[in-house]
Amino acid sequence: MRAQVAAVDPSLPVFAVRTGDDLVSSSSSRARRRVGLTLLGAFATLSALLAAVGLYGVVSHSAPRRTREIGVRVALGTRPRDVARLVLREAVVLAAAEGALGLAGGAASGRLLSTLLFGVRPGDPLTVAVPTAALP
Repeated sequence: MRAQVAAVDPSLPVFAVRTGDDLVSSSSSRARRRVGLTLLGAFATLSALLAAVGLYGVVSHSAPRRTREIGVRVALGTRPRDVARLVLREAVVLAAAEGALGLAGGAASGRLLSTLLFGVRPGDPLTVAVPTAALP
């Protein structure tokens, strides 16, 4: 290696020559990747938690604001099950919108993070469907 570099330009310094296999198998390379993936997982978990807390906050804020409306509906004969369905429908619509935005963001970031994926394409349907179904 040194001879080949010197043949091209003798003024270039060559130091710390290692094979590609040595670089890939080195613990520092794996440690950096592990730290990066651990941070990525932590931020993904934090974002899922924030999304769940945000959805809970919006629903818990809107339900008390509708107390009079719900009271009028109950006074007019609406069954409690239908009132619960009315409030939960709003939560489901918000969760669906949140899921759609999350899938769009995941598709965009999957292309950016494709170098960290091994044996999985960024838009793999099973890889996208399982976490999406697990969150609600």
